Parts: sequence; structure tokens; C-alpha cells
Amino acid sequence: MKIIKRRKVIDVISVVLLTIYLVSNISLNISHAKTSDESGIIIDYNPNYYDSYDEFIGDDSAHFNYDEGNILSEGSSNLEEIVPNFNTIDEAGAYLRACMVDRSGEVEFIFSNQEGYSGAEGFAAIKSATFVETDSPKEGDYLYWNYAGLQGSFDMLEEGIKYILKPSYLSTAGQEDEIDEKVNSLLCNEFAGWESMDEFSRIKMAYKWVTYNFTFVGGSDRHSTYSGIIEYETVCQGFSSTMYRLLREMGISCRVISNEAHGWNIVKIGDYYYNIDATWDVKTKESKWSNFLLSNSSFELGEMHTRGARYTTEEFNLSYPMSNQDYQWIPEEEQLGVEYKTHIQTTGWQDWKIDGATSGTTGKSKRLEAIKIHLTGTEYKDIDLEYMSHIQSVGWEADWKASDSVSGTEGKSKRLEAIKIKLIGKDAKDYDIYYRVHVQTFGWLGWAKNGECAGTTGMSKRLEGIEITVLPKGEAPEGMIGYSYIAYGKTALLDENNQKEICYNAHVQTYGWQKPLSDGSISGTFGEGKRLEAFKISLEDVAYDGGVAYRSYIAGNGWESDWKYDEAISGTTGQGKALDAVQIKLYGQAEEEYDIYYRVHIQTYGWLDWVKNGDIAGLEGKGKRVEAIQIVLIPKNLPGPK
Repeated sequence: MKIIKRRKVIDVISVVLLTIYLVSNISLNISHAKTSDESGIIIDYNPNYYDSYDEFIGDDSAHFNYDEGNILSEGSSNLEEIVPNFNTIDEAGAYLRACMVDRSGEVEFIFSNQEGYSGAEGFAAIKSATFVETDSPKEGDYLYWNYAGLQGSFDMLEEGIKYILKPSYLSTAGQEDEIDEKVNSLLCNEFAGWESMDEFSRIKMAYKWVTYNFTFVGGSDRHSTYSGIIEYETVCQGFSSTMYRLLREMGISCRVISNEAHGWNIVKIGDYYYNIDATWDVKTKESKWSNFLLSNSSFELGEMHTRGARYTTEEFNLSYPMSNQDYQWIPEEEQLGVEYKTHIQTTGWQDWKIDGATSGTTGKSKRLEAIKIHLTGTEYKDIDLEYMSHIQSVGWEADWKASDSVSGTEGKSKRLEAIKIKLIGKDAKDYDIYYRVHVQTFGWLGWAKNGECAGTTGMSKRLEGIEITVLPKGEAPEGMIGYSYIAYGKTALLDENNQKEICYNAHVQTYGWQKPLSDGSISGTFGEGKRLEAFKISLEDVAYDGGVAYRSYIAGNGWESDWKYDEAISGTTGQGKALDAVQIKLYGQAEEEYDIYYRVHIQTYGWLDWVKNGDIAGLEGKGKRVEAIQIVLIPKNLPGPK
């Protein structure tokens, strides 16, 4: 693998390359110019990305505009009414550094020049001080690898050298704000608890996140940290500068190392540094990493990992002593897991999520439009998965999608409404795949498993989030099991894959008896002003003796005197009488093993709260008709619907 830079490969030595033109055009060399009337134009470029100032100026992707010597930077100006004056190189470098971190487009200052530098020599020294390593993760190598170059001028004055410098960058101030937000999100979520981790665990966690999420795009000009941490498509500079930023944020000493073809990192554990190269381990699972925490003797295989000259000096080696042995660590056992990512309205593809984490959003009214899923830890197992989605105006996809395939649509603004996921292969019998979805209006539904439907059909409700996990047979995730799929009685699409524990159907004004539904689906109507006149219920796939009893409060009649049992009709037909309230309960062994939850949609009020085990759902004697009902069985001691 060869990493190609913007137009040529990275320079071995990151030196200050300075092209200076005398305003008088009498000479190109002003190394001895010290008189007060001498001045010059400075053009500096980062040799990691450009080979000449013409190439630098001609690059439209650098964040500046150049027109006949006038630089109109996209950054803000730091020109001040009183020009700051600095006595030392370090002070001037610190000022320029702070301005560049803020992505300032124009910086003016005076360096007192007690050393008697020429304009070129002074700038070279100040630039060197600008990119020193500091305590800030946004300075040092991070700043240097996101710096494109600068143009400006100097004037030799009696009080020193006056510089007006106009830097350009590989990222804008706005993009840096996005990076800051992303870094903070990672530290609080994916990397939560990093403060209590040891150095190894922090490094491994960041390395795993980068190698799992990034894609290497060789031959491109995607060098910036932004192209990596935000866009996930980058070259080695994006990998290494992202690793530097993340690890420095977590208190790990880290440097970016390069040669003329490639860039990587060194990281410190204990007293010594080790090599890591996330670019070469991209999309590789942990047990197969071959570029993680290696000594130089293991790492320098061929020219790709031979250090550039600036990283082999005695000073550098003393500052960053390398271990003479690889770091000894044991990869985590590859347990079966699942990774998934979703395509979200206005956002596009989100990061990969792992083993029960939420993919998508909640509380933002953003539809899921597509999904990709694959298993991990399958090297010694005969197991895979397939999945399909129910899509707005399309319905269920015709075929099951294979691992890592796109289920859903991109660029068509069509919502996912439901999903089914199943395991396949000889070892599938030893595992269950559970999944649950966050649905518009309903929120989180319960867990479905092994090809059951999760979501809704017939109601035009979008999926907004999803969680997926794989567990050994017999284990179950925390939370509500069941009530994972809601069909609408008027347009019900029944699915034979779903286990049917409790079935019911309603007699509705005008429509008569609807199709039988099960396990939380909506029997009846809403938004049409149609009364529920009767219903019947039965237990189906329940491995316990017993059954279900129920009765209705009938408009004009009151409560039925007798409870109805197991498929008997509660209510009336042909009399035009509404149900105002219902009670439902279990009996026998089923009562000991399950709670029965139910709720009704009431005229004027809409959906009322869930009740259970014989409580009243509805309004007695208020003249408010029941229009729809949902019923679900939940095993004892597990959470019910909310």
C-alpha cells in the first residue's frame, strides 16, 4: 500500500521552505538584509503536501484566496490597532500558534530581533517555535498536519522585524468546531470512563474506533483530520492526526511520525514509546492487528515504516525513547457480536454501533432510511445473518439481504417502518438475535428475535432508532420482551414469523369484524370516529395452562354481569352500542407466569395509559367511546409497555 499525497509524496524532512522576493526585485537572497528600509514577501508551504509555492498557491482546496499579492483568508483577522511586540522567538511562536489554532486568516506582530536575524531567518525560527509540542491536543503535530502554508510580508524596522502573515489550513474554523464537538461526544459516549482506564486501554479503545470506522482512500487529497474523524474517508495523515488528537485528549503522549510515503504514530506506555499504524489495520478485527504497539525492530519492514530524517536525530530519540520489545497484550476472545449502522434523514450514514448500542436518533424526528448489519467473531463459527425492511410506499423487500448489504433506500427520502433479522448457518441454533426499534409516536417497542417483525405497518410511522444484540440461546436482553410489532387492524399485514401469545379482534362500527391481531397490534380504528362494539381474546402460543377472561362496559347497559372467556364475544353486534371501558385478566397457570397489559384509544382523549391484570381501561359512564385497543402479554417481573 502506498499513500499518495496531494500531488507528490510526503517530504522526508519537514523543514521550513521559504521563497522570498525582495520588493525591489534586486535579489532573491536577503539573508544579510538588516537595514530599516528592506522588506520582503514570504511564501511558506507545508512540504508534506506541496513541492513548490506555485503548487501551493494553485491549490483551490487550501482555505485561502490569493490575488495579485493580496491574500483573502477564510479565517478571521488578528490585526490590532497596537501591534504586539515580542522579545523572544518563543513568545512570537506562541502568539502565532494561538492565532493559527483559532484559524486566524491574518496575523501581525513585531519581533524585536535582538539576535540580528534576517527576515527569512526570523520567520524560520518563529515557525519552528510555532509547531512545538505543548500541553494542548490542538497544537503540536495536530496543528502542523492541518497547516497548508502561508503568505505574507516582513519589514525590517528599527524596533525589529514586523511580520504580517496570512496562513491557510486544511480545515476551516467551522470544521474545527465540528471536530471539537465530535471529540467531546466520543469522550462522553463511546469512550466513557476513559479517565479510570490505564494507558494501554485508552490507546486500544481509540485505535479500535478509528480502524473500525475509517475508510482508506488512496491517491486522494483527503489529508485533514476533518476528512477522518468527521467524513471517515481519508489517507494516512487523517488516520495519524486523528489518533494524535484523540489520544492527547485522553492524556496519552503521542507523536505523528512520517517518511516520504507514509505517516503513523508512536505512543507512550510507561517509560517507553511503541509504534502504531491505524491505516494498515483499517477494517481489521482486533485479533488480526499487525501494526499495534510494536518496537522499531518489528515495525520497520521495508521502506514503508522507515522514519524520515527529522525523527532519527539524537535529540528526538532522547525525547521519545522507543521500547526494544513489542508491547505484550492478549486480544479479547472473539465472542460472537453484531455491528450495524443506519442511514438517517439529513445526516446520512452514522458510525458503526456495537452490541446493543443505539443506532439512529431519538427525540429528533429523523427517519431511518437504510441499514447495514454484520456479525463479528465468526471466524470459528458457521453462522451469519440476513435481514429485510418494510419501506414506505414499497412494503417488505422482496428478498432477504445478506450481511453488510444495504436494506432500505438512499437518496429517496423513504422511511423504514419495520425490520426482520434472522441468523443462518449450522451454529445459528446456539444463539438468538434480539432487536428493538424506536418508532414515531410509540417510542421504544419491546425486543423481537430470530426473524420476528419489529416496528409497525399500515400506520405510516417511521423507525427512528434501533438496537441489536446476539446472545447465547436461553439468555435475554434487559427490557421488555415482546410488544415489538404493531399492525393496524384496518390495514393489518400479519406475519407468520412472530410468535402469537395473545390474539384478539374487534367488531368496529361500519366495518364489522376485523382480522385477528396479536401481541400489541391495534385492533379498531383511530381518527375516524368509529366505535368499538365488541371484541374477543384468546391465548395462543403459551406453554402454560389457563386462559384469559374479559368484560366490557357497554354504553347504555353498564358492565356486563359475567366475565367472558377464551374467544367468547364481549360487547354487542348489530345494536349500535359503543364500548366505554374494558377489563382483562388471566387465570390459571398463565396468571402466575404473565402480566397482561392493555390500553384503549378513547373518543376525545386519544390513547390512555397502559393498565394490567383486571384494571379498568377506559371511562365508565362518560359517554366516550372506545375506538381501538392494544393487548400484550409480558412475563412476570419484566418491564411492561409505557
